[in-house]
Amino acid sequence: MRYYVLLLFFLLSLVSCKTERNEITNKKGEIADSDHISTDKNNFDLFLLLSAYHHYHLDYPLTIQDLIIFDSLSNTGLASNRYQSTITFLQKNKNKITWMVTDFDITVLLNNDTLVYYPGGDARCICYSQYPSEKYIFRFFDNHNHYAYSEETEKMFKYGLKVLALNFSPIEREKTNLHIMVYTQKDGLRSFCDKGDLPIDSTWFSSVEKYVDAFSKQYNLGKVIFSVADLKKE
Repeated sequence: MRYYVLLLFFLLSLVSCKTERNEITNKKGEIADSDHISTDKNNFDLFLLLSAYHHYHLDYPLTIQDLIIFDSLSNTGLASNRYQSTITFLQKNKNKITWMVTDFDITVLLNNDTLVYYPGGDARCICYSQYPSEKYIFRFFDNHNHYAYSEETEKMFKYGLKVLALNFSPIEREKTNLHIMVYTQKDGLRSFCDKGDLPIDSTWFSSVEKYVDAFSKQYNLGKVIFSVADLKKE
């Protein structure tokens, strides 16, 4: 079942965002030779794990260990024997693997041959989507930047934002007046999509920052990515 969930994430990203080519290739753009690197199953499963990590984190794993820890956490729903061979392969060959991460993609090399190229797309889709439903997201992470979602946490977080918004009113602008924000204890509140025109110093966003700061301390969260409308004081 988990296999099909991950595969669904991948297919949806292709359909809704029209992402770049997602096939496994080597440096010359040809299909990687499994005799010289890993099996096709390991390559494909690695691709699925990267896709799942990016879906939940809206970012890329900076190291092999980040991906291994992500798979091992039971609350992600991803840990299973299916990926054990891929995890073992990564651990065995970690000194031979080059992990290349940019703002837009990740490439995993073994002895200069490409195991997997993954262009992502989730974060860009969310930031540039014209559909509010695609921007309606909530992601919670612990103090070690591990995905730490729970239904109860999301329920309480949404309720607190709703109560906070009672003293504010919507700003009449475009129909997609919904913004993705990210809060960390180190950097405070900022726009996830780096839009410089967003008035984060407004009364509303200042109130949101204080709320998320208190919420994070109460629930031992190190980072929160969430959707919120731009409101004004009544």
